[in-house]
Amino acid sequence: MTGLLPLLYNTVIVFVLFFILYGMIRYNPYPAIKREHWIGFTCSICIIFCMSFSFEVLPGYIYDLRTIPFVIGILYGGYLGGGLSALTLYLFRYHLGGAGNWNVWIVYSVILVLTYLIIPMYAEAKLNRKKWMATTLTLLTATLMLANTQFREGLPVNALFSMFTYLVLHGSVIGFIIHLIEQARVSNSIFTWANQSYEKVARNLSDRKRGRSRC
Repeated sequence: MTGLLPLLYNTVIVFVLFFILYGMIRYNPYPAIKREHWIGFTCSICIIFCMSFSFEVLPGYIYDLRTIPFVIGILYGGYLGGGLSALTLYLFRYHLGGAGNWNVWIVYSVILVLTYLIIPMYAEAKLNRKKWMATTLTLLTATLMLANTQFREGLPVNALFSMFTYLVLHGSVIGFIIHLIEQARVSNSIFTWANQSYEKVARNLSDRKRGRSRC
C-alpha cells in the first residue's frame, strides 16, 4: 500500500488505542504493575496493526505510526510494558523482512534506551512538559528513520508529501493523545480522592453512632 491511506488507517488505530488506555487508566481496578502489563500488551497489538497497514517508499523500507504506541507503551507501561512493546516491534518487523529492517534495530534501540532513561523525569513532569517530551521522542524517531533511509538509499522525490504528512502526524497525534491520557489520569485521581473522602466521612459517622449507643 502506498500513499496517504495507510497513514489514515494508522491514525484510526492509534485513537482506538487511546480509548482502550483511557478505560485502563480510568476504570482498571488492578494494581499498577498489572496495569503496566495490560498497557504493554495493548500497545504491542497496536504496533502490529500499525505495521500491517504501512506504506513502502522503497523496496523493504516501510513507514507507519508504530512509534506512537511504542513510546506510550514505555512511558505509561513502564519497564515491563515498554519491554513487551519493544520486543513485539522487533520481532514483527523481522517477520516482515526487507532491507529497512536494520533501520528499526538501529533507530529504535537508541530511542528505547533514551526513553527508559527519562521515565523517572516523565513521571514527575507536568502536562505541558510531558507533551513536549513525548512529542520530541516520536519526532526524533521518525526523523532518524527518514534520515537513515536517505543516507542508505535516498528518498524518492514523489514520496516527499507522504513523508511530510508522516512527520506531522507523529507530532500532532502523540501530543493530542498524551493530553487526553493525562486528563483521564487527573479525573481518576479526583474520583479516587472523592471516594476515599466519602469512605472516611462514612467511617467517622459510623464510629460516632457506635459511641452514642455505648453511652
